[in-house]
Amino acid sequence: MSVHPRLAGVVATFVVLGTSATACGSDDGETRDEATPSQSPSPSPSESTSLPVETPHSGAWIAFQAQGSDGDGIFLVEADGENGHQIATDIPGEEVHPAWSPDGTMLAFIVFQGDGGEVWVADADGKNPQAVTKCRGDCLFYDYVAWVHGHDQLLMVRDDGPRLPGTPVPGSSVLELLNLQTGERRDVVATSPYQAPRPHQLFSAVSVSPNGKRYCAHVETGDIKGPTGSAIVVGSIAGGRFTMVTDPKEYGAYCDWSPDGKQIVYSTFDLNVFANMDNDSNLYLIAPDGSHRRQITHFARGEKRATQPRWTPDGERIVFTLVQGDGSTRQMATVDARGDDLQWATGTQPQFGTHPVVQPG
Repeated sequence: MSVHPRLAGVVATFVVLGTSATACGSDDGETRDEATPSQSPSPSPSESTSLPVETPHSGAWIAFQAQGSDGDGIFLVEADGENGHQIATDIPGEEVHPAWSPDGTMLAFIVFQGDGGEVWVADADGKNPQAVTKCRGDCLFYDYVAWVHGHDQLLMVRDDGPRLPGTPVPGSSVLELLNLQTGERRDVVATSPYQAPRPHQLFSAVSVSPNGKRYCAHVETGDIKGPTGSAIVVGSIAGGRFTMVTDPKEYGAYCDWSPDGKQIVYSTFDLNVFANMDNDSNLYLIAPDGSHRRQITHFARGEKRATQPRWTPDGERIVFTLVQGDGSTRQMATVDARGDDLQWATGTQPQFGTHPVVQPG
């Protein structure tokens, strides 16, 4: 798996401490016994997800990121594991981090080419892809994107220079709002430019509340020597300061709003940064004001990790990346909102992939 520019930048801050990191295509608590999805042999993405759609499609797609024929790509598969195929294959570069529009009619994703990353959108079937951003000014690249209520606005993570001295790490990052109809852009909030000894901050994966008024994201903190933490933050799309709702020492990552807007799910220890099995990655629920935090999965360190959670559109289940083995086995699974009833996301067919998200509507 190749390392795209976001990892080459952000991870460079962290590998100083000896933490290995790989591209994510292929993120504490009391331990208890838990069920494991059926461990039938897992098909490789090339075997199971690069086939053209031959049978009629019905129901919702799961969009996810996996290794394609020319690097990371975006794939679609049905919930029963059928009709898996890669989309947007004519775009030069690598496609990562898919995000469905709230009405399920469009996909947004990031395309990395060389040192740059831009936001693209396409129809739900991957047709008619087009770039909707172009770096300008201090912009180094875009990474991670979320739709605002409807399908005409995007909230995007933009990493800016100058880079940290002696490293490829961006000096700051911004949450930028784009109106797809008018082309208007505005910065919602930015991290402060790095100045030693103040900790370095970068936004990462972002999610927008169902009513389109608030966002959550995780903010990675660190310095030249390595990581110091990662926290879930909540703020207003209108702008202003964000509120930190988790302890940075917990290394919270990959937040997502529940469909009713009452809860946020997140995981611990970002898989992009902590790629092996040395850390506890579990799923947690928390209210947007930081109250009522509770752990819902209890995987033992070194055995399984739960990362990159996303709610299903009905709010009944959470789809996530289940990491096993030495950390390189990354498959899509689901649990219910209590963290129970662990299943493969694709029925009885385990599927390699990361960043899974279920099509609304």
